[in-house]
Amino acid sequence: MNGILKGKSFRVSFLIVWLGVVFALPAAANEIWISPEKKDANKILGNWAVTNEGDAYFNFSVPDNFVAFQGAKILLIGKKDGIITYDLDLSISQNALRHDAFTNVLRGQNVFAGKDKLQEVDVASLFGGSLFAGMDYVSLHFEADKKDDIYVIGMKFQFEGPAGAVGPAGPIGPVGPPGPAGPKGEKGDPGPVGPPGGAGTPNVITAVQNTSIGHRSDRTWQDIPGLTIDLDLAESTYVEFTASGSVSMTGPGYVHFRFSVDGVATGYGSTLDSRNPQELAIKSPAASTSAGIFFWRIERGMVLSAGSHTVKAQAYLYQSLTYQNQTPGEQATLRIRY
Repeated sequence: MNGILKGKSFRVSFLIVWLGVVFALPAAANEIWISPEKKDANKILGNWAVTNEGDAYFNFSVPDNFVAFQGAKILLIGKKDGIITYDLDLSISQNALRHDAFTNVLRGQNVFAGKDKLQEVDVASLFGGSLFAGMDYVSLHFEADKKDDIYVIGMKFQFEGPAGAVGPAGPIGPVGPPGPAGPKGEKGDPGPVGPPGGAGTPNVITAVQNTSIGHRSDRTWQDIPGLTIDLDLAESTYVEFTASGSVSMTGPGYVHFRFSVDGVATGYGSTLDSRNPQELAIKSPAASTSAGIFFWRIERGMVLSAGSHTVKAQAYLYQSLTYQNQTPGEQATLRIRY
């Protein structure tokens, strides 16, 4: 293929002219149909007005509503099956300019034409520049080497026209499927402090004395049987201890009571045993000269660290005395609350 470009650039769009008459098609593109002009259509083939040989000129002006070029095709009908070789010569000009202000040539192009069949020949490559609406005049010469083997029907010139008016809004479509999850957002600001919560339910553990104890000759502190509690704390916690009970005395004397936490004595009251001034205890009952039943109660609160702890209630009998706790229902108790 040989090509020769000369002159100015140009631009195109779509319309239709049938046998020289321009009209708008009801389609997305505009077109003009250009009939051959070296000779007027001088033969009727079926319903087609055609030239009787493969030599034709197509002359037309670029329409006023032209915006952009889209394509150009010459339409043929073969008189017999065979390869047709053809040449194309294009000229574009304007009023008051030379007739060959722009030219382009393609030589030795080939196309197969079937007998009695329509065949399009794409000539869009000739229009290599810009066309100007309402200003440019175009002449295209098509010439086949075997003029007697084809009929020429015409040429279709397609171009884009101006945008039409905006149509009415269509109906609302169905809701689409949910999209993928978006990226994780940034951490928000802290919210306001909420109102204070209600008081929680305290934990309470209770142990009950399970047998009586009596005087020991070494006068040492004794664990009150059954009044031992083991507890585990998840965190540092304030814990309250309460122990109470009754004692049946068989003669005058003193009984001291205290708590032991993890083997360390603690309590409150007076130091009644001068030999152990570091021990804290409660005296109950006071010096007595007769037997009887006496009631006692001790309390203590302290912060315990996280972890395991053992809490005991202990008694100390002063002088050579013996005592017994009351029957079931009146036994001593140890209660822990936290």
